[in-house]
Amino acid sequence: MHKNLLSTFRVVVTALLLVATHSAFADTKQDDLLSLYLLSPVTEEVKLAAKSIQANPQASQHVTDLTAEVLVTDVLGNNTLDIDTQAWLAKALGSTQQSRYRQALQTAKNASTSRKLTGYIKKSLKQLNGAEADSYLPGSLSLTMLRDRVFNQQKADSQSRTTKGSFAIRDGENLSAILSRLGLPDKAGTVMGHVNTRRIVSAWGGPSKIAVQQMLLSYNDIGEIQLARNADQWIAYFVLSYGGSGESNLPAYRQKLSVENIATLKATVGELRKSQVRVPAILDLLAERLYQSRRDENRHVAGALTHIAATLGEARNPRYLALLRLVSTEAQSSGVRKWSKWALSEIPSVDVPPYLPGNAKL
Repeated sequence: MHKNLLSTFRVVVTALLLVATHSAFADTKQDDLLSLYLLSPVTEEVKLAAKSIQANPQASQHVTDLTAEVLVTDVLGNNTLDIDTQAWLAKALGSTQQSRYRQALQTAKNASTSRKLTGYIKKSLKQLNGAEADSYLPGSLSLTMLRDRVFNQQKADSQSRTTKGSFAIRDGENLSAILSRLGLPDKAGTVMGHVNTRRIVSAWGGPSKIAVQQMLLSYNDIGEIQLARNADQWIAYFVLSYGGSGESNLPAYRQKLSVENIATLKATVGELRKSQVRVPAILDLLAERLYQSRRDENRHVAGALTHIAATLGEARNPRYLALLRLVSTEAQSSGVRKWSKWALSEIPSVDVPPYLPGNAKL
């Protein structure tokens, strides 16, 4: 009897340790993901991180220190973020209620030239409690070194991830479970375009307050996951597997998209559009073919190009805005010009590095 109890106790303790280890691993991955967003050159992604921290002020000290560094660095001179994003960073620090960030907020307030930002910083300062022991000193973190660290972690996760059968993610799963299985995504961003709120409610298991925050995680050659915030949880509400349109098929698609055989070209473009391709390298190939053939007078080629323009519009990636604007005025076919304009109406105007013709080789 005693031996059975001891055996049972050991099993329970082992299980608890495994759960604790799994949880710590997931928390580390979530910290890395928040860091990825905070260090992003895209303003909307920095804002998403700040909102996430403000909604869940129990984020790790490393993440909140990084939030302080990004705010102070930007206000003191970079000015790459808009006032609204800077205000959200200040609100995120205020939500921690830690006097550790009093000096950082005070530094940002003194340097601010915006009445709106100054007002939010003052409100955040009032939320801080306690004496200023162990203050965070602006400049203590190197944003360049942190970008390198997160990039290396992304690379390591990508190399260790198997691409076959590893994308068994379902609607309703939370962020911790996803990161535990797949690691950091190859690309993280915000959901752009229209959001199907029915999917979100369904994933949460019933009616709930619809959040305005949506997160997009992309895993090369596997698929992408769209998540929305429900209280303090990120929940997957849409999962898309790339299936046969991943980066491992890039050489084959490069060959098929460069051919003069119109039937092959149309079939390839149709296949990619039907699969809702979102792999950046393949979208680049489509963009390059659209650019190279924009002045082609063959109506069958023009038919394929209209589908390419539509595919880029449905991908809603701002990277292709400049190219689509050019095609919408220079294309020989009125149909190609029309669908390029439609694609432009579907893609949000976000300041990201544009696709430059010639970047993808056909």
